[in-house]
Amino acid sequence: MRVVRAKSWREYVKPESRAGIHPAYRSYLYYSRRRAINKISVLAALVALCLLLGLSARVGVVLGVSLALFLGYLYLRARRLAEGLHLRRRVPAKAVEHDEIEIGFELVNRSGFAVRDVVVVDGFAGSKAGRELVWVDEPVAARSVFAGSYRRKCDAGMGVFGFEPMTAIVSDPLGVFELIVTEDVPGRIEVYPKLEPIPQLELRGSRESFLYGIYDLPTRGASVNFMGIREYVRGDSLRHVAWRLSARNGKLLVKEFEKIANTEITVLLNMDGRDHVGRKSESTWEYAKDAALAVVTQQMANGNSLQLVSNDRRVRFGRGEAHANLIARVIFDVMPVNDRSDRSLVERSLELVPAASTVVFIGPLLHTDPEALLRSLLKLRLEGVDVVCLLIHPASFAAGKVEGELKFMVESTAWKNESSIRRLLLRMRQAGIDAFLLENGKPIATSLLADGRRA
Repeated sequence: MRVVRAKSWREYVKPESRAGIHPAYRSYLYYSRRRAINKISVLAALVALCLLLGLSARVGVVLGVSLALFLGYLYLRARRLAEGLHLRRRVPAKAVEHDEIEIGFELVNRSGFAVRDVVVVDGFAGSKAGRELVWVDEPVAARSVFAGSYRRKCDAGMGVFGFEPMTAIVSDPLGVFELIVTEDVPGRIEVYPKLEPIPQLELRGSRESFLYGIYDLPTRGASVNFMGIREYVRGDSLRHVAWRLSARNGKLLVKEFEKIANTEITVLLNMDGRDHVGRKSESTWEYAKDAALAVVTQQMANGNSLQLVSNDRRVRFGRGEAHANLIARVIFDVMPVNDRSDRSLVERSLELVPAASTVVFIGPLLHTDPEALLRSLLKLRLEGVDVVCLLIHPASFAAGKVEGELKFMVESTAWKNESSIRRLLLRMRQAGIDAFLLENGKPIATSLLADGRRA
């Protein structure tokens, strides 16, 4: 715990706007004593009177000494209150994006005096609302505990968020001396993403798959789901011939299987820091992570095998709930990185993608060369890989979100890419790539609908 003399408590309770002090504290301390006759004005008058009397009468000296002792008492009492005041915080361990949570706090008064007019200042990094100011106007009795709470919305994105050091501003009964009590109260909350349902992506079953899925293959006999026995037809694979039955019946018979299979999906999540803009939940990386989680959740439920490849992370192919949780945890923790490689994410991932599978590319385009990206994706198409692109529009996140010296550079670069991104979308669709444009403030599901493909 740290106790300091408050140079200006207004630094802790100043509003974020220019409209003046926070409305809840306009009546706090000195602001409650703006009337001509109040405790502060009476104290100032007494000091002035003692100074005048001290020049001509001994009684003025006596009064001055008495006043000094009284002020010393006020300071020592305030100091004792501050040293005996301890802060605690009660927070939930987990929360979900955009949910409102209750954050509790306790003032433990271990001194022998009652504490009045305490301002508690706290800050939660998982909320865009900034600091929370709580005015405890009721007295906290000596050797007692006061419990309070405030509510915050988890609107700063997914991740693990901590708190600022908790601060309490206390004063003596007259408000002459103010002390600040600061405690680094531990506490953090894991904010999990709120999964958004999206329409089914139009994917194909992998021709190499031997597991049951939901996709209808263009050729018969490419699944393990046995349907029956039929006569051989020219073009049937010899590996499906039932040789014992054929020898017994004197003609070629083949085993027929359902044309249902699953597919292998590689999610390429672009986390190159040069392509990302925004802040907290209003950022391209949070939107990209939300889209990746939506795709992973949907395709895992379909029984498909998934792998995740990002700029500095990779989760190999797998299926099932445990694998889905593993990918979700990696997406939960991944953040934009300074990618120093000369090759793009897609170019580096070519050898990791199986033939006749599916690639879902998710990410913004700010500094990435659109032509280089298109060439890399066309290489995958030549290998028989289906490609789905979820491109995130950086300009919709940059406008009005960047301040300072970088504002003009970032916004101008983002809007400069507007026409090139739309031209890229058109060329992708002409090349047989399912391409969608995701924008800030627009639900992912809306962009993935059939009408959302139009540039």
